[in-house]
Amino acid sequence: MRISPIHNITFKSNNEIKQSKPSDNEKGLNNSAKLALGVSGGAALGVAAYFLFRGKPVEKNNSQAVKQAEDAITQTLSKVKSDIEDLSSKLVIKLKNGGTKVQFSTPVKEDADALRDILIFDKFGNLEQRVVSKFDASSKETIHSIFKGDACQIIDKPDELDRAFLVKEIKIENFKPFMDDRLERNTIIKHADNTVTQYQDFYRKGKLYERYVYNNYEGKLSDTDKVTRYNFAYDNNGNFAAAAKQDILKDGHQHGIYSDKGFDPFPIYIKKNGEKDFQELKDIYTFEPLCKHDKRFNPDNL
Repeated sequence: MRISPIHNITFKSNNEIKQSKPSDNEKGLNNSAKLALGVSGGAALGVAAYFLFRGKPVEKNNSQAVKQAEDAITQTLSKVKSDIEDLSSKLVIKLKNGGTKVQFSTPVKEDADALRDILIFDKFGNLEQRVVSKFDASSKETIHSIFKGDACQIIDKPDELDRAFLVKEIKIENFKPFMDDRLERNTIIKHADNTVTQYQDFYRKGKLYERYVYNNYEGKLSDTDKVTRYNFAYDNNGNFAAAAKQDILKDGHQHGIYSDKGFDPFPIYIKKNGEKDFQELKDIYTFEPLCKHDKRFNPDNL
């Protein structure tokens, strides 16, 4: 059972959204919440970009190197085997680090399963990563499987690949109503060493306002060695303004450490937009004082 996101505990995509009559558990949700609950396959396959890719500075390439890289990519693509039957059409994107992303996808249809197969090449045209994404229309869940290895090791059909080359598996659950006009969504990341990191996210009006990160989570709080809470603030235009973080559970201690001298609470750290590092907030240890310090952290103000 996950921690309840109550603060005084004591211990983008061009997809059409089909409108339907709200169910009982959707009553009270605003339009943003209802749209999130009705996310389609195309949108769902794209929501894990934060966990999959990182931007890097643009690198200069000479024309000869580019030609050699393109030839290498073409040769590898001719050998790729995928669960996507039609590989005749693809989307090719040049990455900022000089590499190339080649994407194959099934047609996007409302209320239908979707599949995406992405191959990431370095600036020399060598295949270095493959991301296979599957959206289940019935459960509204998406699973991203990330493989790394040489081309000969990760170009076969995904189900036939050696699991030794599976470095990360990301499961993104569907949005579900939480309270009032708020939504919850969980993301479970299974790493190559079989450890699990879970993100429990809460949204209001399309904005992520709170996140709990569970290290080594296996369904029980007793199995978790660390839980960190993040809170997010936005300016009047809806742009990110600041983030705050605080350990809720660490090394068996909840909210802080008891000693002969009393109770030493875990500190809250804050980082404003444009700042590089988190800075400790003095004499602020719970959510309510954080909101008094900066009212933008209060999701009711979104």
